[in-house]
Amino acid sequence: MADLEIDKDILEEYSKHGSLYKTAKSLGVQVSHVKKVIDNLPTAPKLDTSECRWDGYGNPEKRKFLVGRMPSTETWNNEIPEVAAARKAFEAGTHELGTGRDGPYILLYSFPRIVRKPRPGYFDLKTEA
Repeated sequence: MADLEIDKDILEEYSKHGSLYKTAKSLGVQVSHVKKVIDNLPTAPKLDTSECRWDGYGNPEKRKFLVGRMPSTETWNNEIPEVAAARKAFEAGTHELGTGRDGPYILLYSFPRIVRKPRPGYFDLKTEA
């Protein structure tokens, strides 16, 4: 019963700051035990409830360069035509890519370069055998 009680205390303390070390120090337990308890939590993604500064599409001055937008809890779908084109332009050296954030959204921008700087194969994923 004592183990369940300390695990409950670990979860409560950890939720205050998200630090394994602070939790262990505060409760006088080993960091390894805190990590074990935290690692056993369900890994459901947490919803991002941050507020949009603009309307979820970023700074209006940069909007003409916006090529992609997604919730921060997701990963980029590189097959979206605008994103794929932006990646090709980056590799060709005609554009730079940058990211931004507006509330719960991650934004992908493609800015034209003045001087061309090719990066062939930049997005090719290669693994060693």
